[in-house]
Amino acid sequence: MGIKTKLFLFLLFSLLILFWSSRKLSLDTQEVIIFFDEKTESFYLETNKNKFIGFNHDLDSTDYFLKNGRLKIEKKDFFWESPNDWYVTGFSTEDITGDNIPDISLSVWKKENFGTSKPFWIKENDTSEKNHFFVFEIEDKTLKPLWQSSNLESPNCEFVVVDLDSDDKNELVTIEGEYTSGRICQGKYLSVWRWNGWGFSNYWRSKIGKFSNLKIKEINGKKYAVATNYLLR
Repeated sequence: MGIKTKLFLFLLFSLLILFWSSRKLSLDTQEVIIFFDEKTESFYLETNKNKFIGFNHDLDSTDYFLKNGRLKIEKKDFFWESPNDWYVTGFSTEDITGDNIPDISLSVWKKENFGTSKPFWIKENDTSEKNHFFVFEIEDKTLKPLWQSSNLESPNCEFVVVDLDSDDKNELVTIEGEYTSGRICQGKYLSVWRWNGWGFSNYWRSKIGKFSNLKIKEINGKKYAVATNYLLR
């Protein structure tokens, strides 16, 4: 067998492996929905078999602009732009604190854990770039901070704000990942959080998976948090 023939067979074999891998990945990909069980008052995950068509209510593109990690808010008589040392990967304009006033929630990557407000019992500030979650409110033509986290233990790869249990109060739904590749976050868990008055409490976390594409979808007037799960075997 000649060298050219061997090379051709090797390339053909490599292409077949790539084709089979991509085909297998697509077969093992499923859309999942977070449901709320009123009897047990708990959340659970199910495969979306209906493939309903929905849309994301979370963003108002006429007033909010997110590009290359910079968020701009341009309303009548109001302008705000995120600081240069922040890299914003996602935001929401839904009420997240339950006071019926729209909030501005941001997923932010930035250096330094505490900035200038470092607690006295912390000896050294972590200067590496980590993920933070910030909540603001527009008040008197300024952006008023309501809650700003230090470094999150697990970064939020994606998040949405939606009422999952029909109690007229929104939950914070996140895809949690790991600090393994910086801002390119690899989602491992779906989590549901609720505002407790001074921060967020975790109410549910899924089994480990490979999650992405977190969105809000609607069917028959009900909103759901939907994500893609890649079932790698």
